[in-house]
Amino acid sequence: MLIEVFFFLISLTKSASGAAENIAEFKDMCALHALLIQPIKRPQIRQADGQTLEDVEARKKQIMERIVRINLTILPDDMHQVLNTLEDGKKSEDIAKNEPGKTLFKGISDTTLTTMLEQFTKIKKDDSTVKDFKKVHGNRKQPHVRQAVQQAAARLVSAAEAKNSELATKLTKEHTERKQIRQKLLTALYGSRTAQLKSATDDNPETEVAVPTTTTEGPMAGASREAYCKPTSATQNTAGDSVAGDMVCICAGGQGDNTEAKKHCSKTDMTGMAAIASNSVKQSSISAYKAIRTACSKLQDDKNAPLNTATLKVAAAAVLSRLGTHIVLHTAAADSAAHAIRRKYFLGMYVVNTPTRPAAMPP
Repeated sequence: MLIEVFFFLISLTKSASGAAENIAEFKDMCALHALLIQPIKRPQIRQADGQTLEDVEARKKQIMERIVRINLTILPDDMHQVLNTLEDGKKSEDIAKNEPGKTLFKGISDTTLTTMLEQFTKIKKDDSTVKDFKKVHGNRKQPHVRQAVQQAAARLVSAAEAKNSELATKLTKEHTERKQIRQKLLTALYGSRTAQLKSATDDNPETEVAVPTTTTEGPMAGASREAYCKPTSATQNTAGDSVAGDMVCICAGGQGDNTEAKKHCSKTDMTGMAAIASNSVKQSSISAYKAIRTACSKLQDDKNAPLNTATLKVAAAAVLSRLGTHIVLHTAAADSAAHAIRRKYFLGMYVVNTPTRPAAMPP
């Protein structure tokens, strides 16, 4: 299963001073953030009821086990004898490397042979997982039945092995693709700070991206908050470098933002929020991001939105659609084309003054 993912560079800047002035932008960023951190699920198929989803790999395993169990009930006497006399604790390789098993089971893949041994042991020991199967098929069919269907059964197993191998190859490829997608999502989330912020478990696409454990590294790493949020040029670790850093930009104040620094994205101080102090940019920005992530988890309406191209496009478009829309008019609109065009690149509240170019309001 190939999952295509599109990423968007989002140019963001600092917003204004005032409680909850960036709450709308914050909600949209939270929706995008929720997609970036969620587990990338393994392929699933619908069961017979048309509703219940089942893991493809688990379903493949169940089907193969069922085919093998049926085959075991008609297994030739000599092959049955090898399995029946195998000591507890022995593995499939012990069958394949020693006679007579080496000859009798020649051509059967290691995976199938392992399944045969597992299912034979369960049938022999009356395991609860094969209880219903044994009610229908018993342990072994009568000799005349075995002889009549052995060739057909052998063809069935051979065909099943081929399909099982084909699907296993596709699932391996799909798993590799999901791991690659997770790395791209991490880059979108943390940007140039990915190595410093990601956790060991984040490389596993089947887990949610963990909250960073570090307290000394953050999404911002420059001399100040303003160096990230109000850059003079688009360089590494500046606005647009990462979703995490950009969320800190619109929600956390800087050194001089003494009264409103913790509530740009909330009506009251956001729990755990920290103003970005110039002497501790990394430490305060990671505290701010953790507070933002907690607030997002409480705010997000649909935490289970599926991760795919369409949902990423919609989430990114929602953020981008707010660029340049949250204006504070100081006197009048910017009086030149060069100044006016700049307003299109601001996310969050910003100020416009007639003779000067638009600018993010100071912290």
